Amino acid sequence: MIYVSFTTDDQERTKSVSENTPHDLVLDQNIDVKCRFSLEGTYLQVSPNCEYLLGYTEQELIDQNYQDFIHPVDLKKLHMQLEKMNDSIETFSFRIQHKDGHYIWMETTVAFIPHPETKQYVEAIAVARDISHRKKTEQHMMESEKLSVTGQLAAGIAHEIRNPLTSLKGFLQLLKMDNDHRDDFFKIMEAELTKIETISNELMVLAKPKQTDFKFHRLQSLLEHVIMLLDSEAFRHSIQIEQELTEESLYVYCDDTKCKQVFLNILKNAIEAIEQDGKINVKVFKEDEHTAVIEVKDNGCGIPKHLLKKLGSPFFTTKKTGNGLGLMVCYKIIEQQNGSISIESEPNEGSTFTIRLPLYMA
Repeated sequence: MIYVSFTTDDQERTKSVSENTPHDLVLDQNIDVKCRFSLEGTYLQVSPNCEYLLGYTEQELIDQNYQDFIHPVDLKKLHMQLEKMNDSIETFSFRIQHKDGHYIWMETTVAFIPHPETKQYVEAIAVARDISHRKKTEQHMMESEKLSVTGQLAAGIAHEIRNPLTSLKGFLQLLKMDNDHRDDFFKIMEAELTKIETISNELMVLAKPKQTDFKFHRLQSLLEHVIMLLDSEAFRHSIQIEQELTEESLYVYCDDTKCKQVFLNILKNAIEAIEQDGKINVKVFKEDEHTAVIEVKDNGCGIPKHLLKKLGSPFFTTKKTGNGLGLMVCYKIIEQQNGSISIESEPNEGSTFTIRLPLYMA
C-alpha cells in the first residue's frame, strides 16, 4: 500500500514533474508547496515555501510521516482514496496541521514515480496549495443554504401541522354537540394525531439523529429482509418484486436499522408509484473493489425531469399523500453511511433509485 500526502490543483505541473524529473524534483518557491515522499509516507524533500505556509522548515519535516500532520477525521478517508489510486494522477482535499496547532485546508495532486529500469514505484511527489479561503467561502454558502432550508422547514411544519390541528379542533367542537358519532370522530382524530406524530418523528431524525451503531453487515441480507416485509403489500397491489442479487457476498460497514429504513422507504415509494400490475426490480452488485450498488427500478408513473431536483427537499412530494420528509431522511442517512443516492426517471416509464455504499471485505 502506498501513502502520499499534501495537495494541489495543478495536475499538468505535477504530470510534467513526474515525467521529466522522477528522482530529482525541482522545488521552486512559488505559491505551491512541492514534496517528495517515500512509499511509506515519509518526507524526502520539501520546497522552502512550506515554512511560509505551514510553519515547518524542510529540516523539521524530513523523515517525518505525513500521517502525523493530517486531521484525524480526514486521514481515514484519504487512505481509502489512495487505495483506489492506480497509475493516474489524483487530487485530494484534506486538512494539514500548522506548526502553531491550527489546521489549513490543502488541495493536492499526487503522482507515483517509477524506477526508470524496473518500472517499480520508488517514491511519490505531491504539489500542495492552500484552499482555506475557498473552503471558508463554501462554508458560508452552506450556512446560508441551511438558513434557507430552516425557513422552508419552519413554513412547511406550520402548514403540515396546522391542517390536522384545525381538523382536531373542529371534531372536538362536534363532539360537544353530537355524541351519536363519537366513535367515527375518534377514528378521524386518531388519524390526524398519527400524521402529527409521523412528522415529528421524521423531523427528529433530521434535527437530532440517534447514535449510529455501525457494524459489518451482508448487504444482500438487509435487502432480503426488507423485501420480505413488503411482499404482502406488493401482492395486494399485484406488483412483482424481482431480485437480482449478486452471489458474491457484499459487506458494508453500516447501521443496519437505518439502512433498512432507507430501503423500506424507497421500495414503498416504488410500490406507491405503480397503480396496479407492475414490476419492481431490485439489483445488488459490486461496481468496483470499493463500491456496492443497490438499484431499485419500477415501471410506475415516473417523475417529470423538472421535479427531480426538488426530490429530497422538505415537504416536497409527488405523491397524493406524504410530506416529503421520508426521502429527505433517506438522503441524510445514506450521507451518514458515506454513500450517495441518485435518481433517474421518465414520466409514464418509471424511476430508478441508485444507492452507492462503501464496500468492505469481511
